[in-house]
Amino acid sequence: MKQDEKQQALNELSHRLAQPFQQITQILQPFAKSMERIKNNFPPQPFLPLGGLIGHIGASLHAAKIEAEKEFDELTLDNCLKIREFVKQYEQRRAGGRATGEQRTQEAQVRHKTVLDKWEELGIMPKRGRAQKIAELTGYDVTTVRKILRKAGLK
Repeated sequence: MKQDEKQQALNELSHRLAQPFQQITQILQPFAKSMERIKNNFPPQPFLPLGGLIGHIGASLHAAKIEAEKEFDELTLDNCLKIREFVKQYEQRRAGGRATGEQRTQEAQVRHKTVLDKWEELGIMPKRGRAQKIAELTGYDVTTVRKILRKAGLK
């Protein structure tokens, strides 16, 4: 009876671990293929004296290093091209931002000059209602007009 319970517990455990093992296998599959290629380059020898064994291990490691460097070089070349594209896009965005910033600065200067000119034109009108009237005449928002007047020290 205990043997059946053990078997049942093992079956349940293997059923629960099947999906995680499958995920791990999928993740490690490319690594296993690389190791298989390296292993095929250096078939095992039946007997190696200690010096030969160390030489064989060194040769295997050297071959693995060379293969890894090849893969890294290929990967690096592709990434370098992508980095160049990203840098180019960044520079274009930055230049566009500068141009837009200069344009907005010029527009703000024109807006300030217009609001201040209208303030002077409406000099006979009481200060309390001038900001609203300027906003109506220019089409700017009232808060924008008030901010401009505050910066100029008129409100």
